[in-house]
Amino acid sequence: MRKQNPIDIIGETTDDKIVVKGLFKMYDTLGLPLEVMFDELQAKGIVPSWIDFYNEAKEAGWKHKTIISRLSESIFDVWGKDFRDMVISKLVEYN
Repeated sequence: MRKQNPIDIIGETTDDKIVVKGLFKMYDTLGLPLEVMFDELQAKGIVPSWIDFYNEAKEAGWKHKTIISRLSESIFDVWGKDFRDMVISKLVEYN
């Protein structure tokens, strides 16, 4: 029996990049490092749904501070400071 891919395409950005969800599950259950996943997505022009990642982490019992900390470093490593600051500020507002 073939396993289903936990990543789902949920839309597109205004600049036609695919948006996906399901990354938290891959990180949490399969142990794939965020930097590795984010780097691969970035190379393919795919964007994570940050809100879905945040919500899935909260549902798994993670605290806001932990989610922000883990995402902050990984986003910085792949996309840089400005993009990281924008994503984190949106998640802080969302919380």
